[in-house]
Amino acid sequence: MSGEAKNLVISHACRDDAVLHELAAHLETRGFVVRSLPFDGASLSGAAAEPGANELSSCSSIDWAGTLVVLIAPGARVRAGIDSEIEYAERRRKRIVGVYVGGGQEADLPAGFQKYGAALVSWPSERVLDALDGELNTWFEPDGKTPVQERDIERFTCGEPVPE
Repeated sequence: MSGEAKNLVISHACRDDAVLHELAAHLETRGFVVRSLPFDGASLSGAAAEPGANELSSCSSIDWAGTLVVLIAPGARVRAGIDSEIEYAERRRKRIVGVYVGGGQEADLPAGFQKYGAALVSWPSERVLDALDGELNTWFEPDGKTPVQERDIERFTCGEPVPE
């Protein structure tokens, strides 16, 4: 894993702080450096908060990270800013990994994640490490065991002939 890939930023709702800290502690023992969004200027290790941390701080954290981790919990898809964070990460060519936590279901997947998510796994599971390392590019159901079947997505060819 490259040096940049070891830097992670985790997008989550405040109500998921307990699982965030559990996941972050696990990842930090594996050599990852973890920050969280909504970013309050502090790292998970308790560093001092920067005054006025806001969307700009979120962007700089995503720029710093090699991977954006999105915690998928009830209500995640409607959390303010989630799709903006995901789309910003995609524009910056960051890996985007979803992690089901706290009873999250497929209905909780943000629209941005549905477009750009590289892997979707459940916590707790060692598959999280494989997804972060880029060795796993599979989406799993919330049970963590059943792979999601390929989705039939309508494709446009921009005027190219359609193969028969």
